[in-house]
Amino acid sequence: MRSAAYDVVIIGAGPAGLAAALTLKKHAEVQVLVIDSGKADKIRAGESIPPAALSCISFLGLRDIFDHANHFAYPGHVSVWGRHLAGFNDSVLDPMGPPWRLNRPVFDCMLVEAVIRHQTTIAWETQYLSRQPALDGFELTLYDRVKRQNYSLRAKMVIDASGPGAHFARSLGIKTHLQDQLIGLLRFSSITAGKLTAQTLLEADQNGWWYAAKLPEDKLVSMYITEAPVLRQINVAMAENFSKGISQTQLLAAHLAPVALNDHCFYKFPVYSSRLEQVYGKHWLAAGDAALCFDPIAAQGIYKSLSTGIKAGKTALAMLNSNGHDMSAAVLYQNHIDDSWQQYIDQRNQHYQQEQRWPESVFWQKRAKTKVYPYKMKQEFGT
Repeated sequence: MRSAAYDVVIIGAGPAGLAAALTLKKHAEVQVLVIDSGKADKIRAGESIPPAALSCISFLGLRDIFDHANHFAYPGHVSVWGRHLAGFNDSVLDPMGPPWRLNRPVFDCMLVEAVIRHQTTIAWETQYLSRQPALDGFELTLYDRVKRQNYSLRAKMVIDASGPGAHFARSLGIKTHLQDQLIGLLRFSSITAGKLTAQTLLEADQNGWWYAAKLPEDKLVSMYITEAPVLRQINVAMAENFSKGISQTQLLAAHLAPVALNDHCFYKFPVYSSRLEQVYGKHWLAAGDAALCFDPIAAQGIYKSLSTGIKAGKTALAMLNSNGHDMSAAVLYQNHIDDSWQQYIDQRNQHYQQEQRWPESVFWQKRAKTKVYPYKMKQEFGT
């Protein structure tokens, strides 16, 4: 049953928001509400985690459940990037162990069920509309898409985990700084015959880069990252042009040729490298993609969401305990986000600047730039 007041309202039921909710309930008796504008079975991008993410899963008390699901460790990646010959990065050399490929719906369900077990309500199809300052926090106006009506409640703390749109933070006037904006075309397929390596396949071309990875339950995800004008040309005949493009690759085509694929599903999604100018205020925090967005080339998106969600949960508790008067924990959280952003930008620039084969390509010329500037997210991507 919905209450009229909560200690913490979390906007967004992705990995960041759910990790924050679990952290809050793990450490204190607080009333928490999680809202999400989508449905419980919404498709979320991302299927790989680095070994460091296992520490987050363990902290949340979910390692045993994770180990008994059908996720699997994979042996690194093969890439044609910056050269015409394939290069190999074998995870056997990583002292932290191998990365993991997720059955993403099962992983998301694990987080949702854990939050519910901790007696936290998740209000699906509920949209954040606006806020007003209250004596000890905010009065929020939300929209119930099922009942088609607005309602209000009070929150001592708000954690904005609403994704790249950062809806709550932006309603406060906080700016988003965009380093780069790309667009991706994602294809999920069923493998009906043949065998495919468990390694990640990565290949650059003149206008972007391709990615393919085997998933649990004989599924395949393949993806093309490029700029919007290029993707608009592909969209004229999405399935035909995607298949044609991937067949013209060197590495991916060779690995996929012996494999029979069916049941294709396509999704288009924005790819941001961006960060929120400020990730905290007296009664609020931002976590996950609302705080900072990573290009999938970094393969850090889910881990970043889990880790910032956990840190946001801990920081929110410290702020609640001081009734918003002691902001030292929030300052440390901001410093952590700033450091994470700089490490990501350095790594991303290094990845993209390795590719020098197409000096006349607009795509690769732009990726060589590092300018960061304020930017208002386009409404089509911010909803």
